[in-house]
Amino acid sequence: MQSDGPDALELDVLPTWFDQRASPILRAFRQDSRNLLEEIDRTVSNIRAAAQRLASTTYSDPESKSQPQHANRLTERISSSFDKIQLPEVLSYENVQGVYRKLVQALEGSTDAGRIVVPRLNSSFKPKIIELDSEFKRLQGLLFKLAQVLRSNRSAAEQIEAVRRNGQRAADNEERVRQVRAEMQRVEEQIGRLKVQLLEMDSRVKKVQDEGWSKELEKVRTEISDIEEKLSKIRGQLNRPFRKLQKLVGDGEVSLRPESLVALRSFVDDPAYKHLDGTDLTHFSLLLHDVGRLLEDDKIVLEKRKKRKALDAIRVAQDGFLKQIREEYEHLRERERQLMSTSEAGGLAHDSLKLEVASGMIEAQIGELEQSREQLQMKVTQLQAGLKELSHEIEDSIRSLLGVEVAILATR
Repeated sequence: MQSDGPDALELDVLPTWFDQRASPILRAFRQDSRNLLEEIDRTVSNIRAAAQRLASTTYSDPESKSQPQHANRLTERISSSFDKIQLPEVLSYENVQGVYRKLVQALEGSTDAGRIVVPRLNSSFKPKIIELDSEFKRLQGLLFKLAQVLRSNRSAAEQIEAVRRNGQRAADNEERVRQVRAEMQRVEEQIGRLKVQLLEMDSRVKKVQDEGWSKELEKVRTEISDIEEKLSKIRGQLNRPFRKLQKLVGDGEVSLRPESLVALRSFVDDPAYKHLDGTDLTHFSLLLHDVGRLLEDDKIVLEKRKKRKALDAIRVAQDGFLKQIREEYEHLRERERQLMSTSEAGGLAHDSLKLEVASGMIEAQIGELEQSREQLQMKVTQLQAGLKELSHEIEDSIRSLLGVEVAILATR
């Protein structure tokens, strides 16, 4: 039982399938063109021969020797115009149309507005002029007939050419889709290989990080950060009185010991300054004592609530807190230096850093490749949309030209 739907036609068989069915449409055109072009070929040969005879007669006539150039010029024009024309072996519409245009140009280039003008020749040359003129008129008549043949077959030829042209474009498009998909596959494989490398790298990084020194170093650094955070809270409560004190010192209303003044300037000028390093803790303690005294004497004026918080923070710091966290801080710093020294001696820290850098580079490569894959996918989508549009155009043209319903499919 036959299906009522359109015949499925893959792109790779379209050219052969279409040529077999479109060829009979232009069979009459080819036959008519062949007959006319054979006659045109004979007529062009006759024109060349008649022109040569006219030129030869001009030289042999005593009365015309003074003006032979007129006939020679005509012969040269005919020769230069028609000698370059070769009739096509393949009688496609395009080839026949091309030779028709060249013949029209040759005819126009050989005559003046379609007339032969050879002045100053006596009447004895009239038969040869008539003979040449007759051949030109015959050529004009044949070209007129050829033009009619071309005109009557133009629509079919243009439709056939449109199908062939779109078929080639579709085939090129389909090949481009295959190439882009192959490139996508290569990108996918490269991404897969890099992801495997990244997993291996991450495993090695984790192994290095799982070493005892790494865990202990992380713990020590966390404790150091906790101590710095505690001091930061105290500094936060004293930030306003410190700044008021700096203004009072600058205005000359209050004087400080040199050690306190150094600590004050360090604190105000550099909020990130760490007062647990070096001898700064002693200076900081003296500064706290001076600030507490000035607050009690109301030399530094604050709101009651803020004044109370500032004095509480100073008392906590002076009740051994600073000394205690200083000792803890120095102990932790020393332990940090020991662990770093051990890791550097064994190359562990270097290996860990190197592995992390390598992992970052692989991740960057994967990101670039994934972006490239997205661009390739967009290209495939665009090409497929163009291929679909071309396929519909081909189907419509075949339906109009052959009266056959087909569905153009991608080549498997």
